[in-house]
Amino acid sequence: MKTTDSKRRQRGTAVVELAIVLPLMVFLALMICEGSEFLRVHQVINNAAREGARLSSLPENENKTADIVARVQSYVTANLNADEQNTPISVSIDQGVWITTASGVMVRLSRVTVEYPYSLQFLPGLPFYGGASLVNLNAEADFRNLY
Repeated sequence: MKTTDSKRRQRGTAVVELAIVLPLMVFLALMICEGSEFLRVHQVINNAAREGARLSSLPENENKTADIVARVQSYVTANLNADEQNTPISVSIDQGVWITTASGVMVRLSRVTVEYPYSLQFLPGLPFYGGASLVNLNAEADFRNLY
């Protein structure tokens, strides 16, 4: 009779352990999924800013900021499906940034800034999550002008 009581207690213990550990495991899995998606989106935003700065630094694109903005926005839209969500992608271009190098030479740069509001997908659905559901991602890239 003691063996069945012991087995029953072990099963009950396993159920209690599962009830304690399962929410933590689900939370960790959702954090990993959310974090990986967040990093992917941030990488796309960085690539878009870098590509916009590269295009802006070329001689044939001097004073053609509207074309560069359209190219950067289409890059973000294509890689993040942002058009389906009607997510506003803010792109600003400054082709006249001056910096001084370590040798004292003044150099003119093109600076492109991309801002993208990222909506968290998994965590806001949890009942105990009390954080923000929208994170503003910013990326900035500078390239030396070739003109």
